[in-house]
Amino acid sequence: RRMGFLFYRGTAGLAGNLVYGLQSLIKTKPENGYTLSKIPYASFTKLESDFRYYFTFKNKGTLVSRIYTGVGIPYGNSKIMPFVEQFAAGGPQSMRGWNYRELGPGSADTSVTSLDLNTGDIQLEFNLEYRFNLTKLFKMALFTDLGNVWMMRADSTKPNAEFNIKRLGQDLAWSAGYGFRLDFGLFVIRLDYSYKLYNPNIEEGKR
Repeated sequence: RRMGFLFYRGTAGLAGNLVYGLQSLIKTKPENGYTLSKIPYASFTKLESDFRYYFTFKNKGTLVSRIYTGVGIPYGNSKIMPFVEQFAAGGPQSMRGWNYRELGPGSADTSVTSLDLNTGDIQLEFNLEYRFNLTKLFKMALFTDLGNVWMMRADSTKPNAEFNIKRLGQDLAWSAGYGFRLDFGLFVIRLDYSYKLYNPNIEEGKR
């Protein structure tokens, strides 16, 4: 029989707000921001939402759809999100056509950079995967991924890196591929191959 179920996970994180609030009551904010034990600190809010729907067919194949959103908002003592708190796309758990931190931000041309450390304050991702059994142990999956990361504010060194709803269609990267799984019950060995179908971070006409 057919059956489906929903999965949702949401997280919210706050940093530096209490200390910033107390310090702002005591003294005027310095030009370079407040410090704690002479060390600058960050103040921000970070929100994440992960929504998935699993649908199992009569042949025991499973279709999994996923929508992930994340946003980090720096304020108070921070002008940008700390690097370790920024969002990154690519790798085995995200946009599988790209290496980790290789994709984005937005449609900024990063094809000329040598470091794959592209991060953002906003992330949006859509995934669709169909899983089916070849044998009881050996399984296969077909999948496609759509998404990217963006900066909250414009950066003159990276044109088109900031989020702009009018440019969303051309900013979304797209990849598709297939994978094999060895399912031992307690753990799964997974091997995926993904191909870039649309890459917004190279010059127009070659994307």
